[in-house]
Amino acid sequence: MLGLPGAFAGTGHTVGMALLLVAATFLAHGLVLLSKSATAASLPSSFYSVAAAAVPRYTVLIDLAVALKCFGVATGYLITISDSMVDALDHLLLTVRLFLSRRFWVVGALLSVLPFSFYRTLDELKRASALALVFVVLLVAMIVLYAHGIADPCVHVYEDECRGDVVPLTDFASTVSKIPVFVLEAVRGLL
Repeated sequence: MLGLPGAFAGTGHTVGMALLLVAATFLAHGLVLLSKSATAASLPSSFYSVAAAAVPRYTVLIDLAVALKCFGVATGYLITISDSMVDALDHLLLTVRLFLSRRFWVVGALLSVLPFSFYRTLDELKRASALALVFVVLLVAMIVLYAHGIADPCVHVYEDECRGDVVPLTDFASTVSKIPVFVLEAVRGLL
C-alpha cells in the first residue's frame, strides 16, 4: 500500500487505476483458485498439502516457488519502507543523518518483523494481524483527513513546491518501471 502513491505518480492516474484493477482481478482469481484447491485437498490445509494433492512429485518445486515469492515480497516491502521513511523524514527536515539512511530503515524493518517469521502456525499471528489492521485504519484516516484539507502538509508551503504533477498518463518507460509495485500488491494479497 505504501508504494501505490509513487506508482500512481509514475504511471498517471488513469493507467494507475487500470493497473490496480488488473492486479485486483488477478488477486481475486488467485484467491478463488487457492480456496478451491484447499477445499479439494481437505481442510485444514496448507500450501504443502495443496501441492501434495495437486502434483505430489513436485512439492519441493512448489515449496521453492513459495519461498522465492515470499522473498520477493519481503524485499519489495523493505525497499518501499526504506524509500518512504527516508523521503518522509527528509520532508520533515530532520537533520539526524542516521534516520536519513536507507540502510538504517531496512535493518530496522527487518529486525521488527523477524520474530514473526519463527511462528509455527498462522494462528499465532492474530495480534500482528490486528496491529496491521489498526495501521491500515490509521492510513485510511490520514488519507481521508488529507482529502478534506484537515491534515494537509502543504498548508504552509507554496502549492507548486509540495504537490507533484497530477497527470492521466506518463511516458512508457516510467509506466513499465512501476508495474512491479502493482504486481507486488496482487502477490501480497495471496500471502
